[in-house]
Amino acid sequence: MSNTKRNIDGMEIILAPITVPAFTDGSGYYLRHAEIKAEGLTGLRVRPIILGYYFLDQASIDIHCHYDDPVFSAERFGDVYTNDRFEEEVNKLVKPILDIERLPDFGYTEQGMQTDDYISMEAGTAWSDYFATISNHALLALTGRQGIEAISLGDFHWARDKD
Repeated sequence: MSNTKRNIDGMEIILAPITVPAFTDGSGYYLRHAEIKAEGLTGLRVRPIILGYYFLDQASIDIHCHYDDPVFSAERFGDVYTNDRFEEEVNKLVKPILDIERLPDFGYTEQGMQTDDYISMEAGTAWSDYFATISNHALLALTGRQGIEAISLGDFHWARDKD
């Protein structure tokens, strides 16, 4: 990491779609468990997008897990928000892609931030501190990792070629 602070406002890291195990623990206050069970759903395909911004002069990182599943919709099955299994498993999948297993887990934002298009999650200050001090060399190393489709952070912009 660099000693220079980087402005994370407008940061966007787009990951490839992932299938996250979910629903099987029965948690999730807003989910329609009977419908999920009847459909046989045990996971959810999402496309995580990591966003950096400032709110009241505080650096913040959000993770929006956009629905990319041919069967699941929040309208039909309810909000994933509060499903413990999804929260745990999405951390297990996203953090290794970004090579940041040592950082604390991210979690759901409040209920009002959830949408029909994505599951809203947020990371703590350790994440914003990490991305504010990451070097271009470290960002370049991330471009070789499977599962990352695009990175935009300050003067660093990269996108994987579409085949």
